[in-house]
Amino acid sequence: MSAVRLSFSLNPRVAATLRRRAAEQGKPQSQYLAELVEADERRARDELAAEGYRLFSAEGVEFAEAALPVARDWG
Repeated sequence: MSAVRLSFSLNPRVAATLRRRAAEQGKPQSQYLAELVEADERRARDELAAEGYRLFSAEGVEFAEAALPVARDWG
């Protein structure tokens, strides 16, 4: 897998936390950061999907409530 070199600055507290957390997991700092970014992306997609499910389920309930009287009339 190819890599893209980035340059950015972190405040000393965040940099120390990054070093410590990466070391605790036995990973290079870049891998630790990449995994955090990927996890954040998954979390954002999951939140968007959950919101969509909530909207569709509400529409489904509304449809079922509207269709029930019609279904009763056919029975």
